[in-house]
Parts: sequence; C-alpha cells; structure tokens
Amino acid sequence: MAPPSNPPKSQQGESPSGSGKNEASSPHDPPAPSPSSSSVNDNLAQALKDLARGEQTASTLEANLTNLEGKLDEILASFGVSEADLDALDEQEKSQSSGVKGATGGAENGGAGEDKKGGA
Repeated sequence: MAPPSNPPKSQQGESPSGSGKNEASSPHDPPAPSPSSSSVNDNLAQALKDLARGEQTASTLEANLTNLEGKLDEILASFGVSEADLDALDEQEKSQSSGVKGATGGAENGGAGEDKKGGA
C-alpha cells in the first residue's frame, strides 16, 4: 500500500519551514505568543505616542496661525485696508492670471475696490 500524500490533520498546523506558525497539537489551544509580539506592541505604542504628539503639534500650529491672522488683520486695518478691498484684489489677480483684464482699471488707483461698491 502507498503512503498517504497528505499529512494527517493533526500535523497540518505544523510549520515544517519554522516560519513561526503555531505548532500546538490541539486546534483549540490559544496561540503561544511569539518572541516578536512584544516588539509589535512596543512599535504600536510608539506609533500611538507619535500620533498624539503630531496632533498636539498640529493644534499648536493652528492656534499660532489663528493668532498671526488676527495680527495681520489688525495691521491691515491700521492701513485702512478692508476685507472687501482684499477680496477685490484677489479677484483682480485671478482675472490677470487667467488673461482677462479688469473692467475698472488698476489697483493703484483703487479701481479694484470700485467693482464691489459700484456694482449692482
């Protein structure tokens, strides 16, 4: 009689190559911790710490940018530049970069601000 080509079911869970698979004799036994599981846990813990640190850094940067934006608004207000003027300048820059010329003239004579005020 020829020997069976497949190993019996009790041997199928074993790893002949030693690749770290669980070699428990019973399929109901919990897997034994591998030597690298603590390394994986350490790496995961470090990744979570790094993520928390990154989130804290992002929050700090956001607060600093909000503070800077407030200071810039104060500076612009001291020069008499309103938010409407800034919006008009943005629109003028967009039209110039796309090759479309503004209808009221250049920014040096306040023409961009007249679009908002004079338009219906």
